[in-house]
Amino acid sequence: MPLIQTIQQAVLQTIKRNGGRAFNMAEVVEIKELCDRLLPSDLGLEVPRPVSVDQLPRFRPIRYIEVYEDTDISMGIFVMPPGTSIPLHNHPQMTVISRVLYGSMQVNAFDLVAPEIDEEFWRRKEERIRNAELKHNRFPRFRPRHLKVAVRRNTELVHGPTTIELLPDRCNIHEFVAVGDVGCAIFDILTPGYNPLAGRDCTYYRALLQVEGGTEDEPWHVLEPSNLPPSSFVSVDLPYHGPALTHVPVDDSSEGQSAEHS
Repeated sequence: MPLIQTIQQAVLQTIKRNGGRAFNMAEVVEIKELCDRLLPSDLGLEVPRPVSVDQLPRFRPIRYIEVYEDTDISMGIFVMPPGTSIPLHNHPQMTVISRVLYGSMQVNAFDLVAPEIDEEFWRRKEERIRNAELKHNRFPRFRPRHLKVAVRRNTELVHGPTTIELLPDRCNIHEFVAVGDVGCAIFDILTPGYNPLAGRDCTYYRALLQVEGGTEDEPWHVLEPSNLPPSSFVSVDLPYHGPALTHVPVDDSSEGQSAEHS
């Protein structure tokens, strides 16, 4: 059995066991161990030749290759030329397992603070603004209600091949930036998949500024959400040339079969 099919069957079997919720850490580790063996050739990819950014065309869209998708899981590959980025976005109530197949990327990650903490932050800030403005006989200005306070989790440089995870409550808002002279390719597993009717819609964010709060290692920032990605983000779809995956329900025998061939 091809490795990618083993991964697909393992993910589907986990979903069958857990009822379709986001994976817990033990479940993530199980899938990561399989993804740690995944190479570009397993997905029909070739590693591009190194090239400097100034030799590349100005228009260099990110390429997306759908590997498999159903109502519970989305598996795909992002091929990112040097200097391109997937902007800050979230995966509400979802788990993401990302295998960097080749190249390097910078991961910038945030998590929104709890709603009551966000509200208290803005209440204190608006009170200070109100007092300062009224002192100078000016009408007080207040923040746009859509702005959010978030904890900056990390800025990490990830070199392929390696596998990382992004959880519902850890690094769920994140940005990927391709660095180096070959860019990078990322194989992503999302579960459960996006579904606006179930409260799992994609929101994009723009980091505005750092504010008081948090810690030295995890400071607070103000993020501006948007339903649309920035105009600079362009992606095109490409066909998948790896081993075919079928939309067949997992039966009880597939778990043992996957283990036998893993």
